[in-house]
Amino acid sequence: MRPNSASSDVPRLEVHLPAPGGGRLWAERSGTGTPVVLLHGAGMDSRLWDAIVPALARHHDVIRYDARGLGRSTPPDQMFCDIEDLGAVLDYFGLHTAALVGLSMGGETSLDFALAHPERVSALGLVGTSVSGR
Repeated sequence: MRPNSASSDVPRLEVHLPAPGGGRLWAERSGTGTPVVLLHGAGMDSRLWDAIVPALARHHDVIRYDARGLGRSTPPDQMFCDIEDLGAVLDYFGLHTAALVGLSMGGETSLDFALAHPERVSALGLVGTSVSGR
């Protein structure tokens, strides 16, 4: 873990947390307040949210992470489940519930997680989201 304070005065914590079944997920936590998890789309990584994290972190506990094989997370070496990865991120940071904001693939993961674990989702923000049919 390493604390940071990039362009704002809100402290950040970056980690490579264990992913279910092996590998590592890069994640960042910043701010305090109600928890919000930001999930990026396919072919992107969590840097997608760079412009809004500082403002959100002034009022929220903001978590963002790179999905497997993207950004700073390790590539998968076996089948995996995005829903389990999101659950692992929440568990790692000790969050029982959070608002989920997802773009495209990240929205699909958010929606699937909300359907599987409605008690863990306080709100959903979905942008250009596909539906998996799970």
